[in-house]
Amino acid sequence: MSPDVASFSRVLSERADAGRRMLSRQQNSGRCARAGRIGIQMLSWGVALAAAGCGSGDAPVEVAPVSGIVRYNGVPVRDAYVKFIQKGCPIVAGGFTDDAGRFELTSYQDGDGAPVGKNQVTVTIMSRPPEQSGDLLRAAQEIEDPAERRQKLIELTARAKSARLAPPAVEPRSRIPSKYASDSTSKLSFTVEAGTENECELDLTD
Repeated sequence: MSPDVASFSRVLSERADAGRRMLSRQQNSGRCARAGRIGIQMLSWGVALAAAGCGSGDAPVEVAPVSGIVRYNGVPVRDAYVKFIQKGCPIVAGGFTDDAGRFELTSYQDGDGAPVGKNQVTVTIMSRPPEQSGDLLRAAQEIEDPAERRQKLIELTARAKSARLAPPAVEPRSRIPSKYASDSTSKLSFTVEAGTENECELDLTD
């Protein structure tokens, strides 16, 4: 092969290599751009999903105080459990009615309220449970005097034994239609507003 032909072949080979490198860079750039667009879309969807939920991760759900009254055909309902349920929310608030039909809802701590936003509401007839032994035990353990604490624990043990032998709880004193026990049939809802004392009146009918 003459020197001129060899030189010409070498030039063609170098240009071909340069062309292949340029094409490879363009293809990689296109793939990165597409991956970036997909990543941005997924991030946007994630933000939208987080915004649509009641809470995210380990962050507590925002609640606000809620109290109110339950009436059935105009008469206050005693021995009822009021429950607030919010779709997609991990927290369910609830509270029992007293002799006047009034209730106060609890989510995390006694009387702190219900999740902010629109909640479905159910009302179920049931007697208020007896005082929780766990709460009593914690209260006894906080007594500083050893002798007094020991005596309190003995009383709690005797009370627990009596509770096991006691007859079943008395029947609830009020009656309401069973449809109010389910969020799919109660047709009750209430919107809890943040930063205010919410008053909820539930007027039940046949």
